[in-house]
Amino acid sequence: MMSGYAISVSGVADVCLLVKTSMETLFKAWPDV
Repeated sequence: MMSGYAISVSGVADVCLLVKTSMETLFKAWPDV
């Protein structure tokens, strides 16, 4: 039970980190307006 919960939380954290990294990369690549 707890191990499944920990895995789901870890997965959510990984996704959040991936999205954050992707957004940062996108903004860095985006030309200044």
